[in-house]
Amino acid sequence: MTEFWLHLGVVVIATIATLVLRARLRSVDVPLAGLSPTVEDVAFLQAGWQRMVETSIVTLSERKAIRIGREGVLSLGSRRNVKPRTELERVILGRVEAGTTINRLKVTLQHHDAIKQAEMSLAQRGLLLRLTPIHLLKAASPLIVAAALGVVLFDPLLLVVTFVVLIAALVPQRWMPYEIKRTTAGRYVIKTTEGTDAATLVALGGLANYPGPVAAKALRSKVIDKDSPWSSGIGCGSGGV
Repeated sequence: MTEFWLHLGVVVIATIATLVLRARLRSVDVPLAGLSPTVEDVAFLQAGWQRMVETSIVTLSERKAIRIGREGVLSLGSRRNVKPRTELERVILGRVEAGTTINRLKVTLQHHDAIKQAEMSLAQRGLLLRLTPIHLLKAASPLIVAAALGVVLFDPLLLVVTFVVLIAALVPQRWMPYEIKRTTAGRYVIKTTEGTDAATLVALGGLANYPGPVAAKALRSKVIDKDSPWSSGIGCGSGGV
């Protein structure tokens, strides 16, 4: 029985130590006053690349560069001379000119360089974690030690629990929710972002927050683009966080 409590104490301490180490990774010392995040930054930090695409679409729509039709079909708007503010806007305008829908954009842009550049920029500015396997292993080192001790102490149940927690601690960053990916500076950006304009509302709360029932319905449309090879099972995927 003594070995059980000793083993349990090791597992609990190792879990707490791992959580502390992960929290330290998220603690980034950056000058908050000079962050100047864009609405696209806020969208990515809040819910990832799809939210950023949605926000860019809304921004272009508000500037009348594109028009949102029924079932999420996009077309060029009344202002053809609008210059894109970001690389993503430039890409979206090009795709809209060629003919596309919101669903197709949100699928085909997933691995586009514009998305990768946006994520890299957030990481370089200390707003988003960019965890490598080495970072994950260092943070999970107490659990690795606990697993090794567990083999010696050998309580089957606690050993299984230790390995389950260890596997969870080593989950790759791409599978983590964005609440965990944000650094302390990134959380500050989300917390302090305010605005009543359509782009900010969508960036923070998703397409459900888009003002205007007609356009909102089109934006939230889950009609599948039958011409898209990625169409099977693809929905809007926005909603909240």
